[in-house]
Amino acid sequence: PSTSRNHTSNPILSLGVLKSYLATKDIYIDIDDLDIKTIDKDINTSIFKKHHLILKSLDHGRNFYLNYVADKLLKQSNLNDFDIIGFSVMSLKQFPIALVLAKKLKEEYDSQIILGGFYPKTNAYNILKRFPFIDYIVGEEGEVALEMLAKGKRPQSIPFLYYRDGDVVRRSNRKSLINLNYLPAPDFRGLPIELYKHYHGYLELPYELSRGCSY
Repeated sequence: PSTSRNHTSNPILSLGVLKSYLATKDIYIDIDDLDIKTIDKDINTSIFKKHHLILKSLDHGRNFYLNYVADKLLKQSNLNDFDIIGFSVMSLKQFPIALVLAKKLKEEYDSQIILGGFYPKTNAYNILKRFPFIDYIVGEEGEVALEMLAKGKRPQSIPFLYYRDGDVVRRSNRKSLINLNYLPAPDFRGLPIELYKHYHGYLELPYELSRGCSY
């Protein structure tokens, strides 16, 4: 989720694509959208706008109210049974919440934490240096990277991956571009489809014909 009440009107395409691609490799994942699931919940995410408070809590111990809000968010999704948990973080508005949830999941379940999306990609070195509970950041396309992480491959062999080598943050030199012609149709099962219908009065399912930002 983010600190803004603006939310997507459609199921998240990237999650559906990752789910369907990984299934072809016999890797089965659950996907969820906490943003839309928390619209009508009594969860005040405005505290996450106070970045100094977030950083202080992450560095020096938990803030009681922050921990309370994080618990309410995590109750919206079942995340305690997974060895690997990934967060899609597109903007700074989503980043503080992702950090707090990631630290809590690392401490309670020792899950491997992966970040993807535009914001982590552009700040990968600083994030991995500052926050030891983040294990990896996927800098570009995530299909092959997540497949290889799930199979326990060496970080340096995984495309587009930022990782730690001792005290040094490195980026894999390997690249692996996906041929969109061979991707299966996105699988949106696991996303709260009825909520998209409820809040917008209709349902649009996105489909991918190209990749990249025209700007």
